[in-house]
Amino acid sequence: MKKKYKIALAAVIVLCCLAGFFFLDQPGERFSQTRTFPLMGTLGKITIFSDREELPEAALNEAQKVIGEIEKVCNIFNPESELSRLNRTAYEKEFVCSPLLWEMLTAADHYCRFTGGAYDPTVQPLMKLWGFRRKRQTLPAEAEIREVMKKVGWNKVKLDPEKRSVRFLTGGIELDFGGIAKGFALEKSMEIARKNGVVRAIFDLGGNIGCISPEKRGPFRIGIRDPESPAEILDTIEMRSGCIATSGNYERYVIIDGKQYAHIMDPRTGLPVSGMLSVTVVTPRGTDSDALSTAIFVTGEKFAEEVCRKIPGTGVLIVRNAPEDPSGRRILRFGSLVR
Repeated sequence: MKKKYKIALAAVIVLCCLAGFFFLDQPGERFSQTRTFPLMGTLGKITIFSDREELPEAALNEAQKVIGEIEKVCNIFNPESELSRLNRTAYEKEFVCSPLLWEMLTAADHYCRFTGGAYDPTVQPLMKLWGFRRKRQTLPAEAEIREVMKKVGWNKVKLDPEKRSVRFLTGGIELDFGGIAKGFALEKSMEIARKNGVVRAIFDLGGNIGCISPEKRGPFRIGIRDPESPAEILDTIEMRSGCIATSGNYERYVIIDGKQYAHIMDPRTGLPVSGMLSVTVVTPRGTDSDALSTAIFVTGEKFAEEVCRKIPGTGVLIVRNAPEDPSGRRILRFGSLVR
């Protein structure tokens, strides 16, 4: 892989919220159709390619439909969403979930356990405390953090698989699936596309990227933003099949007393993660790429190595601060970054 690419002004390079991509044209691939739509505060885009004029319109329709259903269920900014209703009532009484919300909850449960709590959807109270929902001018006091931490932790959430229900064991808990929702939607929409006969496509759900391509076609080339110069591409990754997600400190942050704090919280300490600039995960499944990029951002290199050992076909690219290095940072790669 090359070191750093200036972003060209050509249409073949498209920067997304967290990652950029461009694709290589292939002989015989004459037709394409793109669907763009609002998604979780950003834009989603699906492009299907074909060497025949008849493109599977049904695949685009069904993929967009399932993405919309997922957003409708888990949108915490909509007080009428199912997840918002769960957050309001699950401490007072048992909340019985729809099949879709239950599937997301069981996914969250899996990642909480797999990451040792580095991924945890109960961090919403911490996001509010640190000013990511309403800006604040001063740092939270230790006593404030300790108090809010009483409302954080997956062990305070009780799931009943037989009833498909949830109960909060402590008042004030709020779930936020921001760490898995786009990856989950990416995975579901790609499954639908394949079932509808799509053999080559690229999905961009606000920076969570998924690729479908047969061996006989050339790969898509995914450009990874430089976290310290987001208008530049740090590196590129070739992908035929799989998903990629980046967690970084350059898109969302707060500035308190002149210092920048990343929006990614460590649920185990109640503090924003420091020292890490970005984590990119390339892996077969969309939900894995989303949740694990966040968890590795929290935990660092040792967990990145563990993830690559346990999940075949996974690669991780980490950019972190390194004051001892002349460049002021280190770029680390683990596993296979080619899919």
